[in-house]
Amino acid sequence: MANAYERWSDRTGSKAANNADVGVRVFDITDATSEADCYTATLVLSDLGGANVPVLNEVDPRNSRRKANSLVTSRPGLNLYRLTVGYAIPVNGGSFPDTEDNPLTQPTRWSFQRSKTVEQVDRDKDGNAIANSNKESFANGAQRTYTQRILEARRYESVYDAATAEVFEDSVNNATFNGPGVNFGAGTVKCNIISPVGEFTTSSPYLEILYQFEIRPDGWKTRILDEGTKGRTSDATYVFLYTETGDKITTPVRLNGGGNPIDSASYKLGNAAGTVAGASDPAAPAGATIEATPDGLAVFLRYGLYPERNLNALGL
Repeated sequence: MANAYERWSDRTGSKAANNADVGVRVFDITDATSEADCYTATLVLSDLGGANVPVLNEVDPRNSRRKANSLVTSRPGLNLYRLTVGYAIPVNGGSFPDTEDNPLTQPTRWSFQRSKTVEQVDRDKDGNAIANSNKESFANGAQRTYTQRILEARRYESVYDAATAEVFEDSVNNATFNGPGVNFGAGTVKCNIISPVGEFTTSSPYLEILYQFEIRPDGWKTRILDEGTKGRTSDATYVFLYTETGDKITTPVRLNGGGNPIDSASYKLGNAAGTVAGASDPAAPAGATIEATPDGLAVFLRYGLYPERNLNALGL
C-alpha cells in the first residue's frame, strides 16, 4: 500500500491582483508500484489531517474557497514518487470539471478485427451438397475463404474475476448477444478470452480487462455428413448395406438422418437378397439436430460442442 508524506517546504499559496487565489501542496509517495497508486495513497504525515492524499475538487484545508483542480505525479527516485496538488477557486464556487474520470465508471470500449481463414466446405453457396455425378462426396473436399470477425471489449475493473472467466470462456451465447450497436443471434458468438491486459499488482485500484469474442454467422455447432455402411431395420437394429448386384458396401454412403440411405433404390438391407425391411428412425441421434440440403442429396448432423451461456450476463 502506498504511503504519503507531505513536504512542508514546498507548500505554497498566492493571491494575485486579479483576485486569483491559488495554492500548492506536495507529497512524497513511498511503496507505490505505479502512477495510479499515488492518487489513492494513505496520508501518513501531515499537519492538515486527512486519511488519504487529496482528490480532485477536495477542499483545501487552508482555504475553504479553494478546491483541488490538478494532480500531477513525478518520479524523483527509483522507489519514490511525488504528487503535486494544485488548488484554485472554481467559478461561482462550484466544482472543477472532472478531467480525470474514474476509470471504473468509464464505458466499455469496443473494437472489431478481421482475419481470413480457409476452410473445407461440403455445400455450395445455395446450401446444396457438393457431390460428383454419382451423388458421392469428393475425396478432397472444396475449400473457400472466410472473413473471420473478432469482437473485443475492454473496460476497467477493480479485480480480475477468474471464476467468471472459467465459466464463460469457450462458451457460446444461448440468446441474442447485445454488441456495440449490433446484435448477434443465439449460437453465433463464442467467448474466447477474459483476461487482464498487461501486468498489475494486488494493490492496484483498477486494472484493464479484455473480453474477446469470435463470431460465426452460421453458428458454432459442428456439421458432420450423415453417412455409413449400415441401414436401420424395422426392429431398430442396424445391418450392413448391399448394392443392387449383391455386393456388400465397404465405403460409407449418404444417409437420410434416420439411419437409412438417401438413395434407397440403390441399396438393400441385411443381405444380398435385400429381404430385410428398412425403417428410418424419426428422431435424430441424441444431442444432434438434422440439417438437409435443399437438393436432397445430403443430410448433416449438427452437434453442439461448446456449453451455452448468457453472454449478456457479463454486463458489457
